[in-house]
Amino acid sequence: MSKLPTAGESRTAVRLPSTRERRPALAALAVILIVGGALLSGWIALSAGDRADFLRIEGEVAQGQRLSDGDLGTVSLPEGYDGGVPAEDRDAVVGQYATARLLDGTVLTPAMVAESTGVGKGKAQFPIQTPATRSLTELRGGAPVGLYLSGSDGESPGIAAEVVQVGEVDDGALSSSQDITVLVSVHASCGPRLASALADDSVYLATVGEGADLDERCGG
Repeated sequence: MSKLPTAGESRTAVRLPSTRERRPALAALAVILIVGGALLSGWIALSAGDRADFLRIEGEVAQGQRLSDGDLGTVSLPEGYDGGVPAEDRDAVVGQYATARLLDGTVLTPAMVAESTGVGKGKAQFPIQTPATRSLTELRGGAPVGLYLSGSDGESPGIAAEVVQVGEVDDGALSSSQDITVLVSVHASCGPRLASALADDSVYLATVGEGADLDERCGG
């Protein structure tokens, strides 16, 4: 049988806070959330404002191609983006020439364009696709190479050419099945002869030493 508490025994009662007492705490929390949200929104707005428009390539532009207004678009990047051409320089870029093959979406840099095509007077440039070898990938602009045409009569020597640019090897590793593109410059008189051989896929590029028997000009 349970014992009832007597008048002399103390009782401990647990009292829950009333709704009236909870209201100030909830109100304070609401104020903190509102102020915090306002500060966050302000920070996002300020961060979004630290951006600027830069030029980018729309479509694909071949090396030596003259850029038109339609070849250029804009992209929003952080204001301190290093190397990009600002969108306000658009008029100065239109009419210049691509110094390399430019792919769609590429952010334009000053080195990608030039006032001239970069093709010397009386010269023509051709891209030659050839199996990748260590000696070819290590070639630099200005290096002499020879172009040999398998469809020639056997009496005509190869064509003297000069390397303009060597393409990159995928994944940075060579394999027997990989090809690279070597942009070469030849005398313009050799252009028709070389173009015909390229159409037949009968051009072979080789590194050459000093004194190699090559045609500097074609057709007399």
